Amino acid sequence: MPRPEGFGYSDPAGPRPDHGIESFTFACNGKYIVSALEDPLKVDGPEPTFGAGGLTRITVQATDGSVVAQYAYELDPLPEPADPSSVVPLEVWGVGNTGIASLVALDASTSTRFLILERAFVSGFGNRVRIYQIDVTAATDVRSVPSLAPGAVQPAHKMLLVDLAEVGLSQVQNSEGMTWRPDLPTGERTPLLVSDDNFSMNDNNVTQIVALAVSRQ
Repeated sequence: MPRPEGFGYSDPAGPRPDHGIESFTFACNGKYIVSALEDPLKVDGPEPTFGAGGLTRITVQATDGSVVAQYAYELDPLPEPADPSSVVPLEVWGVGNTGIASLVALDASTSTRFLILERAFVSGFGNRVRIYQIDVTAATDVRSVPSLAPGAVQPAHKMLLVDLAEVGLSQVQNSEGMTWRPDLPTGERTPLLVSDDNFSMNDNNVTQIVALAVSRQ
């Protein structure tokens, strides 16, 4: 499967190290493959900060690799700790990072509606995990847009479904995987999340599996 043009790490305007294509899903009953860059390309602007988000790209490809469409997606700003003095820059990520960790088609037949898992980490704050429902119907096709200047394109519409900080978990882990499990007998859909324990670098990182109930819309 060829990657979209400009998405290679060797491209000077391409993705930052370890922030390239992070996830993909099938759409339109397998007709399309939809992928998401974790963070903005260098040419598309800076990574999110405490005061501002950033624009990354979602790409729709046919199974032969040809690009059918591409859309901008606006990432949230970094979460801010209550105590700013607790933020300690890390060797790998600086003060922290955020991005698209996973996406799935909302249903098998759609090519326009998806769930997006946004995962953020900031030292002194920890992990933030949010799931958004997005719709690209009214978004600008940015296949031919060399740089995503803020305000120049219409990004995908996003609606917050859940913030894992609000569902009663003892700790929000580094969730990076998402899929659908069978519907509940009561009719709700159930996204299933799994965290990356980062090779258990410390006692706070564990593998966490979370199943959620989402009403049909």
